Amino acid sequence: MQETDLSKLQETDIIEMMERLFSYIEEAAHLEVQGQDAQRACMPSEVLEQYDLIGREYYQKVSELRSMAGELTAAIKEETLRFGRTVKSEHYMATWCKGKTRWDTSKLSGYALAHPEINALMLVDGPTVTIKAR
Repeated sequence: MQETDLSKLQETDIIEMMERLFSYIEEAAHLEVQGQDAQRACMPSEVLEQYDLIGREYYQKVSELRSMAGELTAAIKEETLRFGRTVKSEHYMATWCKGKTRWDTSKLSGYALAHPEINALMLVDGPTVTIKAR
């Protein structure tokens, strides 16, 4: 088997794994909704009305807290940037990182053609993988 055949086989295996991952997540979400529907179907209408009312009250409180948490997160980041150091509390850590130097790779690569000695200064990180929903 040629290398390109192996590469294509690996890609197919990874795609199959990702599709299985999607299937697991979708099935879990579907079962969660089915379970909630089954629970609600067992409730008498007066209980269901009260249940929905309580749910709306809690949803409003949760929304307010999430909004407050978002605003506070932004303020913590701003203050930590101004402070200039990592700050740790019992439950969280605001990690301060110094700015990173970046180079215009396309221009630097062109310069390296005329000055190949600078290639010795080039560092290339290894690849990473992040799985995101599409």
